[in-house]
Amino acid sequence: MKFIIEDGLYSYQVDWAKDPQLEEGELPSVEECIESFLRLLENIHPAEEIAAYIAEGVQYSGMPPKD
Repeated sequence: MKFIIEDGLYSYQVDWAKDPQLEEGELPSVEECIESFLRLLENIHPAEEIAAYIAEGVQYSGMPPKD
């Protein structure tokens, strides 16, 4: 599994195929995937901006947050 974020001339990536702790075909946990993706995103957006967006309760499904 690989995440790539491209921004103009720059690209940032995480590639779990290079992780010696994962067995072939094994996927990292959801927590590891999200954490890695957020770290990559911080290369092009301030952490505060990312945190504020998440704090609004935006969900991947596009549904409003549950009360």
